[in-house]
Amino acid sequence: MDALVPFVIVRGQNMLLQATQPVRPIQSRNPRISKERLSLDSFTEDEVLQHFRLSKFAIQQLYDEIKENIDSKTQRSNAIRGMTKVIAVLHYLASGSFQYCIAGKLGFTQPTFSRILRQVVEAIGKISNQYVRFPYTADERAKIKEQFFNKFGMPLTVGLIDCTHIAILPPSAIEQSYRNRKMFHSINVQVICGPNGKILDIVARYPGGTHDSFILNSSGIGNLFKTGYFNEDLLLGDNGYGLTTWLLTPYLFPRNEAHQKYYLAHRRTRSRIERVFGQWKSRF
Repeated sequence: MDALVPFVIVRGQNMLLQATQPVRPIQSRNPRISKERLSLDSFTEDEVLQHFRLSKFAIQQLYDEIKENIDSKTQRSNAIRGMTKVIAVLHYLASGSFQYCIAGKLGFTQPTFSRILRQVVEAIGKISNQYVRFPYTADERAKIKEQFFNKFGMPLTVGLIDCTHIAILPPSAIEQSYRNRKMFHSINVQVICGPNGKILDIVARYPGGTHDSFILNSSGIGNLFKTGYFNEDLLLGDNGYGLTTWLLTPYLFPRNEAHQKYYLAHRRTRSRIERVFGQWKSRF
């Protein structure tokens, strides 16, 4: 039987109070047991490519680039390692699964994963300008124009431009703005790539209902072309864009041999950005 609290005498009153609550023995706290978290060492190279869409070497490079912004600032034994955060986010982006599924596999809760996702994505955004960068100097553009001409026979070309739709769950208040011409909700992402498929510029902030031409005319790179900053250099686009002195579109109906040669060269060159979109979406 639990020991009872002793009688308490209340001075000035002819009564005794008896505590009715028993004294509970102090219980020791059980040690915290953390679920073992996976690491790259748990996978073969083929499994890493399958689950994360990047090689072990590429994942290590990515972690080295952003570790200052994602590593824990505390020395707690249960702190989530920076590499585990990178693995979790890459798996989420590669699989399109739910957050709680990824979190469960890697040993933490969905709210924790949500914070990790924002942390890693923001860290990648901070270094993106080192890799996604339009060639602003004349020497850089000269090299790209030479590569375009040698590969595809198109002169004066410094980039291929197009837009692609990334499906999302839209904000309910402005749902209609995100419905695109294919009748699903998306963000309309503008991309400019080089002759080898490297992304040189990206604009990813417009709803799916926004026209491609509007995005270009509202973007910083579009304004630079309109003001003549790039002189005689050209972009190649499809018929979703209007023909200008700095953006060339294909002939809809080639009428002579010269038109046909231009049409074939334009189509062959622009196929590069279509392959970029295909590789991008198959990876993430």
